Formats: sequence, structure tokens, C-alpha cells
Amino acid sequence: IGFDVLNDSLYGVGTDHATPTTGAIYKWSVSGFDWEDKQSLGGTLVPTSMLQAHAGYLFGIQNSRYLYRFSPPSTFSTTFYDTGGAIANGFADAITHSKDGIMYFGTDNKIHKVDSTGAAGSLALTLPNANYRITSLCEHGNFISIVGYDVKTGESSALLWDRDTSVVDLTESYGLGRDTVLHNISILGQLFFIQLRENSTASSFAEKPVLVIKYLNGNIPTTLYEFPVVACSSANGVNGMIGAKYTSIDRFYFTAKVQFDGESAARNICFALDYKG
Repeated sequence: IGFDVLNDSLYGVGTDHATPTTGAIYKWSVSGFDWEDKQSLGGTLVPTSMLQAHAGYLFGIQNSRYLYRFSPPSTFSTTFYDTGGAIANGFADAITHSKDGIMYFGTDNKIHKVDSTGAAGSLALTLPNANYRITSLCEHGNFISIVGYDVKTGESSALLWDRDTSVVDLTESYGLGRDTVLHNISILGQLFFIQLRENSTASSFAEKPVLVIKYLNGNIPTTLYEFPVVACSSANGVNGMIGAKYTSIDRFYFTAKVQFDGESAARNICFALDYKG
């Protein structure tokens, strides 16, 4: 359910095929062309899809609370860092910021960090709105761009944070409307936002889902593309789309299960975006 590369090897995290109630990390074998070297988290520790290579370790979240640390080939610290309580609304995949070498990840309305050596974790920022659900983080110059939405009102927004742990209120915010924001990405200095206008066919307006791509035009988020579709989701709904992303060589990739007009069934599609949109 989650993948990353460490020391030129590809690792994946998911459930243990022998004991589905626990999680496991697998290493891809380039010779056998399959997943091998299973390392189980043990017990009933169920991982999320987050898997981040940082400072020579792999990090992830288990049982919707604890950050675990894996040191290949087989050493686990399953409760390496306590996020402070059960995650209520969701998490945002980790990033390692190039300016300070620190790993950052989000849970609910909080951002946590792991130092540049991978030795310790701590709480970095709590957003003042307790109903805010962070969905994605990305590096944007010296800043971190934070996106998410209010779980009560449905309003999405983007925030810029200077990585100063003393900051408790963020003044630079950009309203993104009621389309659920899934991803943000900065490509060669240009910020983009990926949003989903969810299916409302049961409403009097009978609207179908729309996949929306916006970019930050000065200080105004501006719609670049809208893709009306018959259906747009993942196996786990919108929550399953959050985190389904990858960045490589100034391109941003994200996945969704999409059924376009005229198609008889939904397909798993990988979208690609470059700095020109």
C-alpha cells in the first residue's frame, strides 16, 4: 500500500500475507522479480500507506497513532514516536525538506518532525483550527506548503509555513473552495493543487465528479483544468486518493480510479503534471 526507495532498493509496506492482522515490509528482488525478505511488524500492528525513506531508515505510521522506524534488514522500533493520540481524521505523507534535512508529516491538524539523523521525533506545529485535516505537504522554497480541509465545513485551503516551530498562527493562507484538496506540489517554483469535486448526483443539481487542477497565480489559486468524469475514486474513496502520488524529475504523478464520459467502466489512471501544467 506504500512504497519508497532506500539505498537503491525498493521497499513496500502492506499487510503480512500470512497474518493479515499485522503489517509487514517487503523488499523487491530484481533477480526473482517478486517481493521477498518479509519483515513483519508483529502483533496486531496495522500500517497506513505512509512509507518514507529518511536518514538511512524507513518510517511509517501504525495503528493510527505511532510512527515506526525500520532499519534494514530486520530491525524495527514499532513505537519510535507517539503522535500524541489516535488519528481522528487522517494523515499526510512525509517529506524531507532539503533546506534542513528534517522529515515532516501531518496527522489531523498537526505537523510532526523527525530530526535529520532519524534519532528522535517531536511535534512541530499545531494548527489553530482543530477541525482542519491536513491532506498533503510539499517543499516550496524555504517553506512548506500545507493543504487540507475543514472536516465540518468542507472548505479547502492552502497554507505556507516557514518551518518555525514557534509559529502558532499562519497568516499566508489561500482559499481553495469546497472541492476536496488531495495533493499539492511545487514544480520549479510553481505551486499546483489537485482537488476533487465529489459526486453529488443525489442532489437536486445532479452533478457528477470533477477532477480539478489549480495553480497559484500570484496569490490567487486559479483553475487550470477541470475534468468532468462519470466516477472518480479509489478503493477507499477520497481517503484512498490522498497520498497516492509520486514526484520525479520535475514531474508530478498521481493516481485515481476514473471513468470518463463514454467509457463503460472505471480504470486506474496515472496522471502526470509538469511545471507548465
